[in-house]
Amino acid sequence: MTISPPSNVKLNPGEPARVLAAGIDTLALSINVNWLEAGTLSKLAELKAEAEARDAPVPGVLHLTDGSGAWLFTVKPYGAKGYAYLLDSGEMAWSVGNWMHPRSRPSVFATIRSETLWTHGPDACVDRIVALIAAGNGEIVDVKVSRADPCVDILLRESDWDREIREHLVTRADHRAPYFAGKRRTGIQIGKGQVSARLYDKPLEITMKSNKVWMYDVWGIASIDDDHRIIRVEFELVREGIKRLGIDSYADLRALLPNLWSYCTQKWLRLADDPSEHHSCQSLLPWWPTVQNGIPGAQAANPLIRAIAVKADAEKLCKQMLGYLTSLVALHRQGELIGRDEVLDLASHLPMIIDILRRHGWDNDEFTERVKCKQTQHLRHREKFAAAVRARATLGVSLKASHPPGSLSP
Repeated sequence: MTISPPSNVKLNPGEPARVLAAGIDTLALSINVNWLEAGTLSKLAELKAEAEARDAPVPGVLHLTDGSGAWLFTVKPYGAKGYAYLLDSGEMAWSVGNWMHPRSRPSVFATIRSETLWTHGPDACVDRIVALIAAGNGEIVDVKVSRADPCVDILLRESDWDREIREHLVTRADHRAPYFAGKRRTGIQIGKGQVSARLYDKPLEITMKSNKVWMYDVWGIASIDDDHRIIRVEFELVREGIKRLGIDSYADLRALLPNLWSYCTQKWLRLADDPSEHHSCQSLLPWWPTVQNGIPGAQAANPLIRAIAVKADAEKLCKQMLGYLTSLVALHRQGELIGRDEVLDLASHLPMIIDILRRHGWDNDEFTERVKCKQTQHLRHREKFAAAVRARATLGVSLKASHPPGSLSP
């Protein structure tokens, strides 16, 4: 079985755009918890004290009650924004308050990272967080949405993207900021308050910044024709904006996500041929209805992302390691090779790295601790969060929607 996506695709004649992926790219949750006993908070206090003594993050772990699906993370030597404990991993990040019962500030503020959402789907991710807190003897009071970034990735002709987007915006926002890489427009930011939007060339962003090459597997293509672009249309809604629209809990978001997307792409932002006309006389750009219809329902999980992400990270780290090694050898040899035919033996130069590390105080214990911390950033779970889903079903936790499906306040 191969994990390679199909070859590149093109739009058919008369097809203005095509949806390649749709879902939530970032999700932040505010969770109120009654801790039934102090064991979890006490353990976090011990880990933070160790991190303070080392002046570096230290690894920790939360186990599910059935013995599966442990979450590996690091605890930072400091807190932030009123939270005593900052837990971080490549999967998600938690800010945890040092109090047993809910206060005005949420007990746990959890941010789920992009790769995790696309790999497992948001439902399984939320299930996992609920199960981990329950396994730590935490009784969940509610799970509220603090930030959600719904998005749609569309295949678009280059000629349509190269139009001056700012001249076609119909939006409630005043702020509009285009972005360029050289002379090539990479995207545009619209708004910067409770609701904002970003339209940008996603493959270019992957190449220049994020290295999220696994998105090609989500899209189901290997490459893009020169006369086409993949454009991400993404909205960022923070707590105030989400709540104003009638969405409070995660269950609300799940039930009303298509309605939320319709609000964002029909009322808050549209791209029209002539924005100066009255809204009743405006004609949308041909590809904008494709965006408007881009989120039909739940975000699909794509377990193959894990293997692709691991390979991409390994290649990136190997390139970095090679760069550092060649720089160190060049520094120590001080131009000795210039004008000579000597060929360096790679293996003979590796002990130099060990000598340098030992001179800087590294030993086997330090090396082990560093690897443990790095594991929390690179660990990808090999299966979907089935254990978390099962655990949530037995918890009796009610995450019912605060509002009936099919409604959304303007």
